[in-house]
Amino acid sequence: MTDTPDREPVESVFADSVTVSTEPLGRFDAIEDFAQVKERLRRTVTENVGYDSFVTSSVLLFGNSDRSPTTKLARALTGEFDGDYTFFRVDAVSGGFSDSGTNIEATLQAAREREPSVVVLECLDDFGFDEEEYAHLRQHLDSVRTTHAQVLVIATATDDDSDLIRNDALFEFVVDVPEPTEQYRHSELESALSDAERAGIARLDTHGECRIEDLDTHELPVRDLHTAVKRAILARRRTRSDVPVTVRPTDIQTALDEINAERFDESADTGLFGFGSTDEQFEPDVPDISFRDIGGLESEKQRLREAVTIPVEYSETFRDAGYSIGQGILLHGPPGNGKTMLAKAVANELDYHFLSVKGPELEQPLVGESERELSGTVRGCP
Repeated sequence: MTDTPDREPVESVFADSVTVSTEPLGRFDAIEDFAQVKERLRRTVTENVGYDSFVTSSVLLFGNSDRSPTTKLARALTGEFDGDYTFFRVDAVSGGFSDSGTNIEATLQAAREREPSVVVLECLDDFGFDEEEYAHLRQHLDSVRTTHAQVLVIATATDDDSDLIRNDALFEFVVDVPEPTEQYRHSELESALSDAERAGIARLDTHGECRIEDLDTHELPVRDLHTAVKRAILARRRTRSDVPVTVRPTDIQTALDEINAERFDESADTGLFGFGSTDEQFEPDVPDISFRDIGGLESEKQRLREAVTIPVEYSETFRDAGYSIGQGILLHGPPGNGKTMLAKAVANELDYHFLSVKGPELEQPLVGESERELSGTVRGCP
């Protein structure tokens, strides 16, 4: 079925958050490992297609951390369906979830009109639900289940969104997705290199003793593995003129080590300002990373010297000239592009202690508690 003539297609109305395709979004055979997860999805989802009221209408892929490739598996599941399917992907909730005409409601309606279809909801991880919004989500899912439409809804969530699986059985099936193994991480590195090779950007040097499967990935998330390959390619291009540039496994290991050094301390069962934390978390050290240890980013390093280190080192001169010192600076950019490492290098240059704080840890239940403790913590760190 198709959209009615008097209504715009959902992919046009919500062009920034909804995409529609007649081709699958991925395939299982492109994913190394996770054999048990893929087998369970085949048994509970694809093998039931054509069984009328017994067909599965919704499934949640639940990962125990943000490292679990729930989204990639959700997309790959679309490649397991035979026939002429329409595939919808929603990567953000547009407006309030309970508002009339939200993009999820519109997408599910379009999916019923274009059945058979599959809807992949990649946006539930980033949306904070209250009870009313859970009720609306249940209503949307029930609209598919009770009408027996040939529509499958695939959603993803991580441990941070565990309420999704505790809230009154929203989904027919919940499939646990474990953290990736080293085998999977190495396959992701090889996949990123293959993409670069197909694009004519780089090729892997296979003559050395070090191989991709020998690299230490530091159990980094998949997005950081792809970032490491990009960094390795860029670093080689700065020193070589050949195209495609030759990348060695040791170049990738250097990038992996840098990204691992930039990551925040994510130890479990610790919070900010002593809420479930240990005192050791608040005994920061002077970082041992200097500007010399950071490859590239020369203009950024120079701007930081001019904006931070030089004014602090010559603070009296700057104050005499009427300039304000120590007002702070914001580093912005996508994950894995060197922001934290640059911040540590600034602290190293000034011989200052370095304290990293994640945004979600700032929210505390008592009014004013976050601000008071943060202020006290910063004053206590020379």
